[in-house]
Amino acid sequence: MKKNLLLLLIIIAFKINAQYGCFNALTFCSGTTYTNSTISNNTSSSGGMSFGCITNFNHNCFYYGQAQNNGSVTLQVTGSSNMDLICWGGVNGPQNICSQLMTNTLACSSSSSTTESITFNIVSGKFYLICATTPASTTTQFTLSQISGSGILCINECSKAVATPTLCYVSSNSNLNNEIYFNNYINTYKNGTVIYRENSSSLWDSIGYVPNGQPDKFIDLTSNTNQQSYRYAIAHLDSCNNIQLKSSPHKTILLQSSQGTGTQINLSWNLYQGLNPASYYIFRGTTSSNMQVINTVSGSTTAYTDLTPPVGLNLYKVAILTPTNCTSSAAAMDTIISSNYRSSQDVGIIEQESNYIIDIYPNPTDHKVFIQTKELSKSISIIDITGKEILTLKPKNTLEYIEFENLSAGIYFIRITSNNKIYYRKIVLN
Repeated sequence: MKKNLLLLLIIIAFKINAQYGCFNALTFCSGTTYTNSTISNNTSSSGGMSFGCITNFNHNCFYYGQAQNNGSVTLQVTGSSNMDLICWGGVNGPQNICSQLMTNTLACSSSSSTTESITFNIVSGKFYLICATTPASTTTQFTLSQISGSGILCINECSKAVATPTLCYVSSNSNLNNEIYFNNYINTYKNGTVIYRENSSSLWDSIGYVPNGQPDKFIDLTSNTNQQSYRYAIAHLDSCNNIQLKSSPHKTILLQSSQGTGTQINLSWNLYQGLNPASYYIFRGTTSSNMQVINTVSGSTTAYTDLTPPVGLNLYKVAILTPTNCTSSAAAMDTIISSNYRSSQDVGIIEQESNYIIDIYPNPTDHKVFIQTKELSKSISIIDITGKEILTLKPKNTLEYIEFENLSAGIYFIRITSNNKIYYRKIVLN
């Protein structure tokens, strides 16, 4: 009678302690590794309840998760002294696990080894409880992780990072949009990458998503790199569809220009944030495809003056070198990170002669512009902000008109060629 009463007390005490352990269980998510967790088994008696194969385990060492699919799971625990590992589950909620420990043992492994592993099948939507423990009165540190299997154990609160996301760089393209490149990271437990852009209130807006397995690149089609600099960050979406921690942010280069003394062009820009470039390279050309480096300045410099720009339309940009550790599968062949483009015409440098009159109207315009010259011109061309020639016509009269068909709103240039001069006028298309 006394023996049976003692056994009943042991069972009741164990269930109370087990429930305490369940309420304090840590969340477990497939693909994560729990390290440096210290456990202490204070059970010194050789008697007690056996759950599957483990006797006298530390009831405070629980992890739990909800199955996101049907599949097999193999878990492994490695400790600084011999470890045991056990799993219960297949119940409808974490609050039900504690009362069903004795009847829902799925797998367990107990030996004198410092490494134990268990394999069991999970059912989508069901909850499972895991215990990593020492079989005797001792304190140890251990690592618990999933080492194989197609099964995914997660709960909504799972917040272990899939990996530390790294944004490689952000560069302006010829369409004046930002291209965001990020490091390649393929993992079973990563669903994709979320792209963030800082708004005017210094808050982060989600502007796009790149699924796992797609090129590690995103083009921000809503950006206008001639208008402002932008700040970006990324974050991984894990297999629980939880957004993990954001990466360190990167801020783009905004190049600005002004007219200096005579025909000189003053350039200024903000420093790129997210990388520490040794140098900034100054580019100049007549189109976006023929730009050449005209000078190099230190990585702390934010201004430069072109003392002797060639006559006519000139484009400028500044750039830094791309990082050597970028693993993006979509990284551009170009080895530079570019600012926006600025044109010499943006600062009002226009060649004129007193006997050559040019009148352009309306400006701004919605779709059509009239061009009035005193003398018959040899040619009239429309050029976009990057220096690309959109169209060219040979005037038949001193008054001509051009219709802007299928062109995006923005800034364009009209190039008028006379007998011995070339003239540029800026026009704004609404």
